Amino acid sequence: DVTSKYFPQKHKGGGRGIINLNDKGMDKGNKNIFEAEDVLQLYDNIQKFIEPHAEEIIKELERHEQRQNRKQNKQHSQSNFRFLYFNHQNLALKSILKAPGKKLSSDTCRTLRNIHADFEKSGLAISEVCAKCSDGWVLARKSHFGGRELYLLVDHTEASQLKDLQDHMDALQEEYFSNIFML
Repeated sequence: DVTSKYFPQKHKGGGRGIINLNDKGMDKGNKNIFEAEDVLQLYDNIQKFIEPHAEEIIKELERHEQRQNRKQNKQHSQSNFRFLYFNHQNLALKSILKAPGKKLSSDTCRTLRNIHADFEKSGLAISEVCAKCSDGWVLARKSHFGGRELYLLVDHTEASQLKDLQDHMDALQEEYFSNIFML
């Protein structure tokens, strides 16, 4: 039995437990309970068991990454969203602010800065702000628990009412940030 050979059981009071070993096969009392060949044999057996499976997993992860990259490139080329996402915890930044044939106006940049400042200095737990600027609407969400901010820019023609803005924000979160918790 491999378990009894490599992981002997001993525990006071008749219970069973595994001895903590260091890399030389020594237990806490510095007693050598394994021969060097046994330790090498154990490592060799573990490597032989894991190696074929690890190669399969690596290949599958590479295929998944390629699919994700193709999907993301396709989304970026077809995306109608203009947004800015920032995570204060890990300093992650993701943005698509330029739309084909459109420039970001100074009014919109000022509005983005003002909303960010409001998020930072407000004593209230503001989680969503909407502002109208010359380019359209800016809808911003902040996650106070996760330290995340998401800003969406929508043209006047795409959203004439506030509920339309909410639909755009929900669609943006579904497409790009479905795996991110924004409470």
